[in-house]
Amino acid sequence: MPTEIPFGHLDMEGTCRGVDVGLYTDKAFASTASEGEITGFDVTYVDHRLQVNLWFGIYGEPPTLPIQEPYTFADNVTLHWLDDEGDGVDEVPAESAAFTLTDYTEEGMIGDFSADFGDGDVVSGHFAVTFAVGYGIEPPEEP
Repeated sequence: MPTEIPFGHLDMEGTCRGVDVGLYTDKAFASTASEGEITGFDVTYVDHRLQVNLWFGIYGEPPTLPIQEPYTFADNVTLHWLDDEGDGVDEVPAESAAFTLTDYTEEGMIGDFSADFGDGDVVSGHFAVTFAVGYGIEPPEEP
């Protein structure tokens, strides 16, 4: 059965808790969901050897779509990086981070990030991903 997930790009490199992180793929996708005062975003890559989730959240109202200028924030960044043997890091929160969305619409988002996990461990990168329906978002309503 073919997938219905519209894939995009995720490039990231650095270290987190001593684990080398390096991924350059055109098979990433995104999801988003709001709960209470926070809107969460997840950029994901999964295959039979590796699962990567970069999660970030915005407190308060997210920007109005589509954004007209870059939107920068530094709230709630978490990294999940596990290989098929269970080695890696699981939901490690960053001590500080900077995210800039250069494009954000109902269809997807493009941006750059840098997350500092302490002790000199930093992961940074770029993504250009489409939201996957069924992974935390609903399809747009028909007119």
